Amino acid sequence: MPNRKQAAPPRPLVVGDVVAAHSRDLGEWTVAQIVQLDVDSQTAAVLELDWSGPEPSSVADLGDVVPLRTPNEMIFGVVGSLRDR
Repeated sequence: MPNRKQAAPPRPLVVGDVVAAHSRDLGEWTVAQIVQLDVDSQTAAVLELDWSGPEPSSVADLGDVVPLRTPNEMIFGVVGSLRDR
């Protein structure tokens, strides 16, 4: 029997959560940390983390991660809709 993936997180997302998404451009999984949520508009601001690789099954699979950009390069804003996740 094939393994079924969850269609939604096991609980509501909260600031501080680390989320993974597959990158078509890289052909690997990437991760980001949620830094702000807007429940009304169902959007989130994220901090992209400097990691890509095979699909992680837990945060422990990531090892030590750091922000993809330095604080001076970061621009926080609404980056995606939670409805699309």
